[in-house]
Amino acid sequence: MITAIMVDGKPIFLDGTEKFNKYGTFATRIQGKQGLIENGTEFELVQVPQLTAASNLESYTATFDIVGDDLMGQMKRRMKGEQVSGFLYNFTGLPQDKREEVLLRVLTDGNRNVKIESSSPFDTTDRDHDIDLEYDLKVSNAISNFDNTYYLELDPVRYMSNFKMQEDRKTSFQLISKRKEQKSFVLNIPENFTVGTLAKVLNKENESDGLEVYPVIEMPIKDEYPTVSYRSAMEVENDFFLNRNTYNGAPTVKEEPTDRNATKMYVVEAKNIDKMETKRCYYPLAE
Repeated sequence: MITAIMVDGKPIFLDGTEKFNKYGTFATRIQGKQGLIENGTEFELVQVPQLTAASNLESYTATFDIVGDDLMGQMKRRMKGEQVSGFLYNFTGLPQDKREEVLLRVLTDGNRNVKIESSSPFDTTDRDHDIDLEYDLKVSNAISNFDNTYYLELDPVRYMSNFKMQEDRKTSFQLISKRKEQKSFVLNIPENFTVGTLAKVLNKENESDGLEVYPVIEMPIKDEYPTVSYRSAMEVENDFFLNRNTYNGAPTVKEEPTDRNATKMYVVEAKNIDKMETKRCYYPLAE
């Protein structure tokens, strides 16, 4: 049962099934839903507020050193919103004598090469503040050496590496909550090392009016030809705007509604795609 109280003329919804939610926040599953509030002989139909993914931020910050074929460093991890409530709900549901063991395993984020010895303490009864964790970690087999050239994977967070969609799936996959993830990893490069190549980074810039502007991206419609039918869809929040120009015969980018008021869908559809031999690498070219 979910109830509501009026505070300064606005309804605050209280969900008894969410004992770790911060006051004034709501589980993703009821956000955007309608509630009927009784007021004497009258009733008022209101909508449960929707929060952005940024309210459920989880951030990772670490600095690593190269030790043989391993990376050694200290991770600082912060959880906000439903990341906190979900974490506390699962953690407090464990037997007391198993909590530390399970916590260290969870903090590896699905990476079997990560080993964590201990983590900083936190208050399991505090639901009104973020959770900040600090822990030392070792990432084994993170570096490969071929002819004195070293290759490494700096990001140890792999909790979605085993996720796989069934090819015959007919419906979309919905996670338990929406979240925003931030990562900042720094590598201390030994004095006798020089940097060869770096992975390409997608940067964004803020205009004076606060809009986030991303650089132009060129990509092919399909890598395998001939292609009979192709559809690509991207669901974004309503405040996200896309330059929908396409070139070289690529189909137009359409905007479609979704079943949620806070989002919209950008869609590209193409049929009977043949490969064209051109001086450019991509065809059709979409920008």
